[in-house]
This record gives sequence, C-alpha cells and structure tokens, in this order.
Amino acid sequence: MSESIYTKAKEALKRTGGDWSRADKLLRRWMADDEEFYRAVMEPLIGQATWDLIRKVTSNDRALAWRVPARPDPGADDEGLPRLADANLRGLMGIPLPCAGRPLLGEATRQVVLEAAAFYATQAKGNAVRGRWLEMVAAAMPDARKRVRSVLTESKLRTLQAKAIREVAPESVEAAS
Repeated sequence: MSESIYTKAKEALKRTGGDWSRADKLLRRWMADDEEFYRAVMEPLIGQATWDLIRKVTSNDRALAWRVPARPDPGADDEGLPRLADANLRGLMGIPLPCAGRPLLGEATRQVVLEAAAFYATQAKGNAVRGRWLEMVAAAMPDARKRVRSVLTESKLRTLQAKAIREVAPESVEAAS
C-alpha cells in the first residue's frame, strides 16, 4: 500500500473516531473527488483481480488439456475440423507452465520444462506433507465436537508437523540438518 493511501486511511479513521463504516464513506467521498487518489487505490485492486482471473483461466485450461483426446477425427462430421483446432489449442502442447512468462509446454525449452517439473514436484510433496499432518491432527482429536485449539497446543502441532515431514519427505529433514 502506498504511503499516501495509508496516510489517507489513517486520517479518515482519525476524523471518524475510529468508526470503520464512517471512515469507509469518507474515503469513498475523497476518491470521488480526487481522481489521482482513486487511481492509487484502484490500480492495485484491478491488478490483483486481473491476475486472479488469468490464474483461474490458465488453471482451467490445464485441467481441460488433460481431458482432450490426442487426435479427434476431423472427418467424423462437419464439426470435426473446429474440434481438431480447439483440441490443438487446448491440448497438452497448450498447457501453460508455472515459470516466468508462463510459456506453453509446446514452446518451452528443456530447462523450462525441468523448472516446471521441479515446481510441481515441490508442490505435490508439500501438499502430501500437509495432508499427512492434517490426518495426524484429526487422529489426535478423539472428540469430534471439540476445536483443535481446545485439544492441541502449538507445540503438539509442531511435533506432528515434524513427524509428518519425516514420514512423507525425509530428504527435506536431511537437507535442513
């Protein structure tokens, strides 16, 4: 958050005695009156929204690519050629990789493919560790109605976390030593 936005938000809270609702209305009024302030507030929000949209679209495209047949028969009916073109666009070659610039698999170099493979392997291992850890947390809670906070301590959670790491990814324990 830029200093001027932060300063204005603090000022709005000060002028309204800390009342969030009134401070919100005051900030909105200031934004309506000051285009530069409006842009300073909105640009990061718009940037985050468009980034989230792009991430969602590429995630959906990756999921679709796994289900597209390798070679639909273009002569099967009148829709065959458009289906083939669509499959080529969304096919495995069209999977965006999680690397700088989000290259498509078909355009990637060997090094970029290796970076993507390492990224996915790390994600998978991290998720496997978290999954195992949460299974252990659930097993440590015999009463289904109680909350984790009332049954386990932070220390116990850390102990279970270390055990999950040792079980699922022992090489990461060795690397940390």
